[in-house]
Amino acid sequence: MTVEEVLVRKRWMRLALPDDVQQCVALARLMAHTPHGQAVALDYLLRQLRHEVWDRYPSGAPSRPGGLRPSKIERALGYRLDPDRKAKARSLVTPERRSAIARMGQAAR
Repeated sequence: MTVEEVLVRKRWMRLALPDDVQQCVALARLMAHTPHGQAVALDYLLRQLRHEVWDRYPSGAPSRPGGLRPSKIERALGYRLDPDRKAKARSLVTPERRSAIARMGQAAR
């Protein structure tokens, strides 16, 4: 799937909201590096635009595709391997709160 294929499928939106669709295309190109990722990002952004601007009835917001979410594994490994990030994260939580969190974790086991 490419950006052009997504624009063909969402032709009605491109005709109704041309400026907004062009902004979504630019954002999709920034969000992903591969053509498939850009198409997925554009599809998500257009669904979100339809939800916010076009739908006249209450509907749920579209869920963000898994490929666009930040990786939990990378985030966890980066936290463990980067001492500066770990120190910064630890400084945001008081020692009393950290011990309370540890007690809650022990109680859950």
